Amino acid sequence: MGGPLPGKYRVVIRAFRGTEKMIETEAYGKRVQVEETEQFIPARFNARTELEVDIQPGKNTRDFILKRKG
Repeated sequence: MGGPLPGKYRVVIRAFRGTEKMIETEAYGKRVQVEETEQFIPARFNARTELEVDIQPGKNTRDFILKRKG
C-alpha cells in the first residue's frame, strides 16, 4: 500500500514549456546548449498555492480544473 497518509495536504501544480531560446548549462561535467524552459502555470497553483486536498482512508481521486482568467 503506497501513497500519502490521511490528512490535509497542499497541492502544487507545475508545468514547463520551451521558450525557443538556447542557454548554456553543465551536464555530466560538460558545457552544453539546451532550450530554456519557463513555468507557465500561475504561482497561485504552485509557489503560492491556494490549493488543498483532504486525503481520506481508501481510494482518493481529485481533479483540479485550471481556467484562464479573463
